[in-house]
Amino acid sequence: MKNKTITIILSSLLVVSIGFNIYQFNRNNSLNESVATLRNELDTLKSDMDSLNNTIAEKDSEIADLSATITELNAAIESYKADISNKDKEIEELQAEIETLKQTAETKPQPQPSSGSSSGGGSSTTPPASNGQQTTQPSSDGTPTDQEIQDILNGLGGFGGSSADPNGGNGWNNI
Repeated sequence: MKNKTITIILSSLLVVSIGFNIYQFNRNNSLNESVATLRNELDTLKSDMDSLNNTIAEKDSEIADLSATITELNAAIESYKADISNKDKEIEELQAEIETLKQTAETKPQPQPSSGSSSGGGSSTTPPASNGQQTTQPSSDGTPTDQEIQDILNGLGGFGGSSADPNGGNGWNNI
């Protein structure tokens, strides 16, 4: 009987040992499958990360291009501001010069060339002065006409446009 008990104990141990080995084998297979799944997910995530890094690099390049464009545009804006400022100064100078010419025309009678009649709407011509030339008075509203301004400029020594206009103009068209 002793042998029988030993045989039963040994048989039981053999069955338990085989069952434990089967359990370990199944557990290892399950863990291996989990590891393989995690590795696939890791590879997918790495691929996604590489794609996102490429997108970031493209966006950084676009940002750098846009920054360069902004810098160029800011430089152009500053240049235009300087040009506008210069043009504003020129306009102010020209307006001051026009005002000076208007005041000169209002206060100082100028000789009129004897080449023909004046088309200075509203201006009156006085009889010949002592030097044999006619003088033109400003129009009634105080604003000189184009012809009067041309006469003033001609009297100052050759300023203004040519009066040899084939259409009979006063030369101000050349400005």
